[in-house]
Amino acid sequence: MGKILVPFGSQHVALPEPISFLFETENEIITKVEAHIGYVHRGIEKAAITRFEYTQLPYLTARVCGLCSITHAGAVVHGIEKLMNIEVNKRIDYLRMLVVELDRIHSHMLANGHVAEVVGYENLFMQTFRAREDVMDILERITGNRVQYDYQTIGGVARDIGLETVEFSKKKLKKLKDNVLKVMEFHDSDYTFGLKTKGIGYISKEMAAKYNTAGPIARASGLETDVRAEFDYLPFEEVGYKMQLRTEGDVWARNMVRFDEVLNSIEMCENIL
Repeated sequence: MGKILVPFGSQHVALPEPISFLFETENEIITKVEAHIGYVHRGIEKAAITRFEYTQLPYLTARVCGLCSITHAGAVVHGIEKLMNIEVNKRIDYLRMLVVELDRIHSHMLANGHVAEVVGYENLFMQTFRAREDVMDILERITGNRVQYDYQTIGGVARDIGLETVEFSKKKLKKLKDNVLKVMEFHDSDYTFGLKTKGIGYISKEMAAKYNTAGPIARASGLETDVRAEFDYLPFEEVGYKMQLRTEGDVWARNMVRFDEVLNSIEMCENIL
């Protein structure tokens, strides 16, 4: 079988970023890859220092990425509070942790769903995204939005939660946990899915450290790194945070680490509630 060129990105359901790849394949083995890196400059940094008051920066930085708006806005809020020596109470800490961990859950579910899609498992993609809807419902109930949450503010949060929201969230989290376990079992047992993900894209622990990988990619290679353990911006350990590690270092392990973290995040959210 001859060589086949496969373009991937930049506008693709699994890669909506300003980068594109050209894969050269032979018998489904990638033999060569060209990366074309672009940069989309939207002027957010300049706007932050010229057009917006500092109290508006959480709103602005939340627009860097819709899916990560809680993370970006939270980083700015914590930075400003540290510069201004602002201390918040434990209830605010817990509410911030709640939305941060819910954000982690929906982000990990989205990533794993797209992996399923690109390896040809359309039904698994839909099952993963259907399960993800429960955490989106919780975020909408707490913040009022499903994408741009605008929840963290300097010195506090935009709104409190009541008992009805707590009970609603608990029920949704239980349902989500059951569905995540089902999807994980498929990842663990399906032979064909394993052929497409196990041993693929291997990154050793040494490579992960050398190239400064972060997040689930690093932890799937056994590299112990996590901002929740390395910075004391929120009391994660008080609510049951445990670093999740795998050692296989492949696509499968990266998916499983995300699922492991989803389960830990669900436990943390239940403890917070």
